[in-house]
Amino acid sequence: MGEEELNQLYLKHKGRVYNLVLYYVKDPYLSEDIAHEVLLKCYFNREKFSGHCSINTWMNRVTVNHCIDYLRSSHMKKITPSENIDSLLNQQLTLEDTVVIYIDNENLRKQIDLLPSIYVEVLNLYYFKNYSIKEIHSVLKLNVSTVKTRLYRAKKTLRKMYDNDEEFSTLISSR
Repeated sequence: MGEEELNQLYLKHKGRVYNLVLYYVKDPYLSEDIAHEVLLKCYFNREKFSGHCSINTWMNRVTVNHCIDYLRSSHMKKITPSENIDSLLNQQLTLEDTVVIYIDNENLRKQIDLLPSIYVEVLNLYYFKNYSIKEIHSVLKLNVSTVKTRLYRAKKTLRKMYDNDEEFSTLISSR
């Protein structure tokens, strides 16, 4: 396959792949990067295309699988709740309040990282990426009731972790 053919294929499929990635990741800049990764992945794995379906169907499957892998990856665990940061910047807080909020957020991130990955991915999608339960159901290919159960159990487990954490309990009681 020549460079010109490769460029034509890239231009032909990049819009569709980008839109599909954007549907899953909800971030235009990140979607561009992931779409590029998917197109490269399709190119380098083109010999695995068996021809049992159309090339578009095969590329869509590769794209969806790549997005799901990304959403399940450790990168999702490192997402910061930007809404909290934005609200902090818009409020007039004392230095003490800011430090307490920062410590709370750091503690929450550490506690979330201790949860099983099935809970972490659902929590990140729901609270930090603002996915609806139905969107999480679509992305992770889980039943809606399973998504709700995982959210409930994750919150319950976090609550227990906080109750057992003496440092956090004293911090809360001092407020």
